[in-house]
Amino acid sequence: MKVDLAKFGISAELPPVFDHSFTGSYIECQRMAYYERVLGRRGRETSYTLTWGAVFHALTEVWTATRDLNKCLEIISVNIPEDTDDRYGRNQRRMQEAFLEWLKYRNNDPIEVLHTEQPVTIACIGDHPCPYSDHSCDLVYGGRLDEIVRWNALVGPLDFKTTVVEENDPIAQYKPSHQMLGYTWMASHLLGKHCWGAIVERMIINKSKIKPGRFPVPFNRDQIVEWVENERAVHAEIRQKFAHCRDDESYWRQNYARCWLPYPCAFRDACLAPRTAEFRYRWIRDNTTEHRFNFQEGRKETDSDAS
Repeated sequence: MKVDLAKFGISAELPPVFDHSFTGSYIECQRMAYYERVLGRRGRETSYTLTWGAVFHALTEVWTATRDLNKCLEIISVNIPEDTDDRYGRNQRRMQEAFLEWLKYRNNDPIEVLHTEQPVTIACIGDHPCPYSDHSCDLVYGGRLDEIVRWNALVGPLDFKTTVVEENDPIAQYKPSHQMLGYTWMASHLLGKHCWGAIVERMIINKSKIKPGRFPVPFNRDQIVEWVENERAVHAEIRQKFAHCRDDESYWRQNYARCWLPYPCAFRDACLAPRTAEFRYRWIRDNTTEHRFNFQEGRKETDSDAS
């Protein structure tokens, strides 16, 4: 049912450039992407897991740019509390220990950082050859790459991840991965040739363990071509829905499995109960805040894993 969004003090917009935060969310749950990215809303409380991951990302970025240990320790003291009730023991001291362990790891298994975190927009349009087509990919896509690095004989994008568990296969969840495929596509256009894949640099941090690791995630050319075709289709579907249903949530399908995993969705209470659209928009107005993330302006949003 269509509603007057202005009645609730809410507006609908599409981001100027689509990125993984938008299209990845849409693939996971259309309704979540609608609330979060089209209406520009987020929960009043930020997940501690996301905060933890964002702080670690900030530390790696600042250290790479400045090599200023005191500045990094200040970031930890400002953003991570000394005492928490986190069941994994993630507190200020644990973050300090994890960061120092990461520094040792980088020293023992060094990499060459070719580009630090920066916003990237690839507009592969028009009639020209590119790594995946003789006539362009006909796609505009962007995001923030943590780093582009040279590690041994591999040159490609590196993405930081923090987690609390150690999986038997550390890259299983990235085979395939919308995020990593997109990073590989962007890196390929920056390098001017098909990039072999991406690198995940993972920190396991819990009460009993701090363990860094680095893992290559390879993708072949056909996988990237398939990602491009799917991404074009998703972009077209989103734009069509926005044109006709920006004020009607019922056309943005729900994925109820995403309400709780990998972390609770901020909008689940609005979605789960069989209530009217007016009630849900009122709930969104009263229980969320306005927030429009733009990867071209702000630091990358993280998706640290929790179990």
